[in-house]
Amino acid sequence: YHRESCRTVEFSEDGNFLYTGSSDNSIGIISNGELLHQVKNAHESPINTIKYIDNNAVIVTGDDNGKIKLWDFRISSTKAHKLCVGIFSENEDTITDFQMNKEKELLLATSNDGFLGVFDIRCLTS
Repeated sequence: YHRESCRTVEFSEDGNFLYTGSSDNSIGIISNGELLHQVKNAHESPINTIKYIDNNAVIVTGDDNGKIKLWDFRISSTKAHKLCVGIFSENEDTITDFQMNKEKELLLATSNDGFLGVFDIRCLTS
């Protein structure tokens, strides 16, 4: 599905979907071994981490340049910029991991720039 290495994978809560992120800057959504959706050029640099959030359709991705993007695949579109519903650009180096609070409102991001970021995903803007 990816042209380069798959760097990160994450299952949906019910296990029916697998979300992938790649060094070719793309995102894949797989179910039952079939590619359901792919967003090529989802980021301008390689995707390093991915986190499932909600509804078998909402994920967050982080790349090598410190950019964080929130995606909502419930939106019916073939255009990547419409599926991306929010962006954070506060970090300056690779996003290495994500954690969510229990309410799925706050996103904690770790980065190679030495900073932890806490973001309210309800306030993301694209």
